Amino acid sequence: MVTRDVAPTSDPIAGPSSLPAVPDQTERQPRGQAIRARPVCSDCKNPMRGHNFVTDCPRNRRT
Repeated sequence: MVTRDVAPTSDPIAGPSSLPAVPDQTERQPRGQAIRARPVCSDCKNPMRGHNFVTDCPRNRRT
């Protein structure tokens, strides 16, 4: 492997003041809570809330 002499990526004379300002994670605005979709049954696609009253779902069939 050959090592090449390349130009520096930052200017050491100018110092850190020449670098663009990067917002700190504490300064960022928090995003609102993501609204989740309500869970549904994978068999009948009805909502799981009150699912035990759904009579035509295969999961609720009497054995």
